[in-house]
Parts: sequence; C-alpha cells; structure tokens
Amino acid sequence: MLSTIDESVTQARAQLYTLEESLDGLTTADLNSLRSLRRRVQKASVHTSRYYTAARSAAVSVEVMPGKDAESVSLVKEYADRVEDLAHQLESLAELVRAIDSEIPAILARKQSRRIDQLTAISAVFLPITFLTGFFGMNFQWMIEALGSREAFLALAVALPTAMITVTVMLLMREGFIGQRSSNYSN
Repeated sequence: MLSTIDESVTQARAQLYTLEESLDGLTTADLNSLRSLRRRVQKASVHTSRYYTAARSAAVSVEVMPGKDAESVSLVKEYADRVEDLAHQLESLAELVRAIDSEIPAILARKQSRRIDQLTAISAVFLPITFLTGFFGMNFQWMIEALGSREAFLALAVALPTAMITVTVMLLMREGFIGQRSSNYSN
C-alpha cells in the first residue's frame, strides 16, 4: 500500500514540476488540473497524517506489549517510519502546491497587463484617424468650398491619415509599445 501511495506522490510531484515550469502559459485545463491535484494532495495529506499517528501509536503499543517479538517490534517501527516519511513527503508536496497556487494571480495579472498594453497601442494608432474623421466629417461651409479638388481629397483623405498612422506607429515603436516582445513581463 505504501509503495502505491509513494508512486502516486512521485507522479503528483512530477506533474507539479511540469506545471510550475509552464506557469506563464497556463491554460484553463492546467488550472483545473492544478485544482484537482491540490484537492487530492490536501485530502491525502490529512488522511496520511491521521494514519501516521495511528501507526506510531501501534508501534508504541506493540513495544510495551507483553510477550513481544523483537523482529515484530522492529517491523512495526519500520512501517511507522515509512508512514512518517510518506506524511512528510505529502506535506512538502502540499507546500509546493500552495506555492504554485499563490503564483497564479500574479501570472494572470501579467497576462491582463499585456492585453491592456496591446489594446492601448491599438487605440493609440486609431485615435488620430478618429480625430480626422470627426473633424472632416463636419459640414463647414468654408471647408466644402475650399476642398473641392481631387488633389485636396488625396492630400487630406489619403496622405494625412497615412502619415498620422506612420508617425503614431513610429512613436509607439520608439517608446517600446510595438515591436517589443513581452520579455519584461516574464519576471
């Protein structure tokens, strides 16, 4: 029984290390897996702790029992020691689960921050065009009379928005909002 539990603890530890290595790329399935693993580890830790207490009590009881066999006492103590070791392994595994679990809100905040930065950059690119559309969409009599040629249309409707987008993108690239990998968010 203990070897089966020990194997399960080893598999759970491997699964946790795998999740820990890929924390920045966690998916919903990974989070659900972590929740399930956390519940299993906590439940096993509580049960193993109780079982360890019972095994240790049994070892003490066998030791003070009249007509005891030295080999039997040794085997019961060895068994209690193995259960204690397992209880400590499960407790360290539960600590690891809690540590990983505490990192998740920070990771989600970094992901949200990246998305907000992306939306900000997109908004900054389209803001000048929105201004031009609003301004030239007004029906001022002087504007209607002054801008009647094809050259004025090409300059104001094509060249000016293109220039504004180009300048905005260049400014955003210079400030690091565009073209920069999100490496500054990984720590």
